[in-house]
Amino acid sequence: MGRRHQGLHQVGLPGCLTPARPIFQTSGCSITANPLTDQFTLNIAGINGPSDTEGGRYGVQSFAFNQPSNFASALAPSGFTESIGGLNANGCNGTGNFYCFMAETAPTGPILPANTSINYVFNVTLSSGTFSGYSPDFKINWDGTKNHYDLISETLTPTPGTPVPEPGSLLLLGTGLVGLGLVGRRKLSKRYL
Repeated sequence: MGRRHQGLHQVGLPGCLTPARPIFQTSGCSITANPLTDQFTLNIAGINGPSDTEGGRYGVQSFAFNQPSNFASALAPSGFTESIGGLNANGCNGTGNFYCFMAETAPTGPILPANTSINYVFNVTLSSGTFSGYSPDFKINWDGTKNHYDLISETLTPTPGTPVPEPGSLLLLGTGLVGLGLVGRRKLSKRYL
């Protein structure tokens, strides 16, 4: 991703973005077996669309988030490698309290279609505690037809995802429903005898 380090943007929440670039949103929910691990989805919408004044983007070269309290590790999304450290115009740089994901292969084209949306799913694990109050500071670098894209930096507020019940809970619920159905059927059949 080309970026222009002197064009750093610090913007508020996704609803308050300036129209000069795609819209970024993140969601997180504890849907893993480990209570110290949350799975996050980064959604980037409107890529190369009318509100994306830079345009010509091939894809994401790298992106980074600040570390939550008690950070232990991060599992990179498919096609990316994870490293500790911040992000600059050349990608993950190994400095700062960030976890960074860098594309295993830099995007080289073609240009993404107008209004493309991309989702990246990744896990973050803590050594202890919870994600309560975690407000991720986000940075992203792009590759595309421009020599340098603005290095975007903003704070995102995760929107809770829908918790997915554990398999054991679903089994217990299913067994209960089958049991209720059998009891109801038995009562109904006794009534008509």
